[in-house]
Amino acid sequence: MDMNNELIDERAASPVGQPFRVCASKTEAEALELTKTNPNILYFSSDTNTIIFNGVMRTNPTPDLSSVLKKTDIIDNTSTNDNTKVLSAKQGKLLNDTKLNKTDVIGNLTNTDDTKALAASQGKILNDNKIDKTTIENTVNSSDVNKVLSAAMGKFLNDNKVAKSEIVDDTSTDDATKPLSARQGKSLQDEITVLENNIQDLQTTIPTKTSQLTNDSNYVTTNNVLTKTNTTVYNPTDNYHPATKKYVDDKLNGSSISIVEFDYNLVNALTNTSTTEEVNAAFANRSQLKTNSIVKLIGINDSSDAFDGSNGYRLCHKVSVNSPDSFIIEYFSDNNNNEVVEIVFATDNVEVNRMSIAPAIPNDILKFKYIDVTDGSFLTINRRVSGNDTVEYINKIFGSIDNLSRIIMDMCENHTKYYFHAYNTKYNNIELANTYAYYNGQEKYNLQFNISYYINNNGPVSKRFGILIDTSDVAVNRLYIEDILVSDNLQRVVKRTASEYESTTSKDASTMYGVTE
Repeated sequence: MDMNNELIDERAASPVGQPFRVCASKTEAEALELTKTNPNILYFSSDTNTIIFNGVMRTNPTPDLSSVLKKTDIIDNTSTNDNTKVLSAKQGKLLNDTKLNKTDVIGNLTNTDDTKALAASQGKILNDNKIDKTTIENTVNSSDVNKVLSAAMGKFLNDNKVAKSEIVDDTSTDDATKPLSARQGKSLQDEITVLENNIQDLQTTIPTKTSQLTNDSNYVTTNNVLTKTNTTVYNPTDNYHPATKKYVDDKLNGSSISIVEFDYNLVNALTNTSTTEEVNAAFANRSQLKTNSIVKLIGINDSSDAFDGSNGYRLCHKVSVNSPDSFIIEYFSDNNNNEVVEIVFATDNVEVNRMSIAPAIPNDILKFKYIDVTDGSFLTINRRVSGNDTVEYINKIFGSIDNLSRIIMDMCENHTKYYFHAYNTKYNNIELANTYAYYNGQEKYNLQFNISYYINNNGPVSKRFGILIDTSDVAVNRLYIEDILVSDNLQRVVKRTASEYESTTSKDASTMYGVTE
């Protein structure tokens, strides 16, 4: 209750003329009661810090400091989002100075001034008419006219659009990567339409019956062609007249050419010591032989070749007939055509000559080549290199990448064996042993091999080389030179279980134990 300047009921008479006194030991309630009878006493309440005099409360009670605004509650920025704080006058002025004027608010969707703000009513129109995300199509295959294309697909179309400069406006360009203009497309379509109309007109003029043919005595009818179903005798009388099968068969049967068949198995079994019975059985049909006869050996069961027929016969490639009792035939004895058999028949006796025509093995079939290595130490130092370092090391050993690729191809195609001549001397000759050469048909080559040599004071040394080169990407190149496992005292390797190894009381110093569990 606000007691300031409010008279207290039952107040005593005026303090005028009475001695002035001060009292600070009474509560507010006690002071209010005492001032009724003691208006000349000035009371300072001991509980609410109020002043009471002449029946009147002269001050309000102590205010609630929790509701008092503090300086720390005043915010001097526009980034704080605490709704219990107040904004400073400075920031209020700043907002006022930069506030948006009503004249800068645009109430339409046609204005292009990017310094103006859009009215809320126009924002509502845009919100009411905005595109539903579900209607955005992220593909160029949809035919739905109610959907819109996504920005990603728009970018895709823009990235792949045809430039105007790429459009060809003629029909003489043969560049398959250029599109044809619409004008030329229409021109072609117009020409196609004309052609289609002409074809339709032509179809009505094409005769479908021989009776419709006029002014041409050479049109084709069954009277001047031989059909597949012909049964009428036809004898050719000019060089380019066709001949029927019957005509050819009749001519062959009536000619002096004859085909004589002998059993291949009986003929091919003949030797210089064959009996008369064996010879006569093999050439049982020799009475049919004529000077221009064709000899066919029948009953062959091996696969066919150029001298075989599909029904198991072989033609003699040479036939020389003096008479049925004196003739010579030659034929290939097998389908590999590696042996020619000549049989000379005379008075029930035969002379059989078998001649091998298999190609002789050349003296240089085993090919050896050598590679000069100027600095032989490059063959003795272990290396693991890649990329350009591989190229550098290959150049030191093989001369160049091209040389190495040619060596690999030579190994693959000709099975050529190679040796190193260390320090360019044939008296320091190192074999490339256990070689593996590979070419993928494009750009990758691989070569692996082992070498062995002797070093004074160190004894025998064995190394293995692994080389990979890629002519299209030098970063892929690899070269490895490393020792093949050697030991000065290791004699054998054995496999043992853990329990077997533990139970071996005396371990052999020259044995390596492999524990499997």
